[in-house]
Amino acid sequence: MFLGAPPSRAAVPTVVVVVDGPGADSLAAELTKEKLGGLAASSRKAKSVPCKLGAAKGPEGKAQVALDACVRKKVEADVVVLVVVTKGPKGRVADVRVIRRDGDVTSEHVKLDDKAGPSDASKVKGVVEPALAAMVPSGSSTTTVDVAVSAGSASGAGNAGSAEPPSDEAPDHAAEKETAKNATVAHPGSPRIVVTIGPGYGARSFSYSNGAGPTIRPYSLPAAFLLSVSAEAYPGDDGEGVRFRPGLAFGYVTSSGLTSQTDVGRSIGNTWTRFDLGLRGRLALGGERAPTFTLGFGYAREAFIFTEADPSLPGAVYLTLRASLDARVPLGPVALLAGFAALPAVRLSGFSDTYKHRSTLGLEGMLGLAVPFARTFEFRLLASHTRYSTQFEASPVTTSGATRAVDSTSRLQVILAFLY
Repeated sequence: MFLGAPPSRAAVPTVVVVVDGPGADSLAAELTKEKLGGLAASSRKAKSVPCKLGAAKGPEGKAQVALDACVRKKVEADVVVLVVVTKGPKGRVADVRVIRRDGDVTSEHVKLDDKAGPSDASKVKGVVEPALAAMVPSGSSTTTVDVAVSAGSASGAGNAGSAEPPSDEAPDHAAEKETAKNATVAHPGSPRIVVTIGPGYGARSFSYSNGAGPTIRPYSLPAAFLLSVSAEAYPGDDGEGVRFRPGLAFGYVTSSGLTSQTDVGRSIGNTWTRFDLGLRGRLALGGERAPTFTLGFGYAREAFIFTEADPSLPGAVYLTLRASLDARVPLGPVALLAGFAALPAVRLSGFSDTYKHRSTLGLEGMLGLAVPFARTFEFRLLASHTRYSTQFEASPVTTSGATRAVDSTSRLQVILAFLY
């Protein structure tokens, strides 16, 4: 929760203090009482602004969230004081950054006591005081600066708010509602782990051709219920700015209990499965609101298997390599997803067994929309299409001298994703 205060006089800089991490609630409360270099907290009652600060990745991302919250409240923040508390083998440490709007950054690590307490605020003050004092205009008779404090959790924000001095000024509920309406949903940025699951519907169409006439013996599966799961892992630190992180990914899609009709009207059962496994490399161009691009290279297996062989039903098993490029572009509270992949086959079996097989190449495209919620989850609506084109030489045992087969699949999926 971000607590904003009304703007101060133009001659005095406006400061936003952001606190995140273990013990953020008590530290936020203490900082509202501290006089940072003589810069007192505002005497006016603060108004709350919903801001999912905990989902912001990296110090710059958290600072940008706070700055944007100020802009929405028409508070021209001149500087953000960012305090990120972490707890490791050597105890509690605060990464303190004083970030000016012009991009100038003062950074220092502060060793805190093992237990959170009033001394935390005093130690932070020792780092922040010189940077803030340097910003006070010369000749100013007063150094009052509106200070806003944000804790990484809702409970922390509540404690921070309770530390504000009482005010006779009535709260501006209309402003609060407008701010909440315009609040930006935090994007996951570059999570280390992504796990997805969801249902969907798929369709398949298959046809032979000889390149000179109509298609030969087409086959179609108009609709099939699908269930998919996937996971991605990107070990390592979050880092800051532009960064590249290698990872691993797998995916599995299945549809069973299907039936297809032969030329003579007999029903035969069949299954449709897809399995992907490979290496990934994700390029992040900044914070959680910046686009990310992911390169992939791995293995894919897509299989359409019938329980009985029949010339009118084209079973197929495609074993392919898979080279892909995916993109994620945040657009306000949602994100646009897009991807493209090439799947050159290394092995093909099924319908091609009676043909002299020459080559098979698959191409795949994907478009989608992601809607983040609850900080670590998002809904995704994905539409994808895959097209396998197989070239072969006509053989006397084949029908009608076909020289090519085109196998197309489409999927529409609703996905729930967990991002950590």
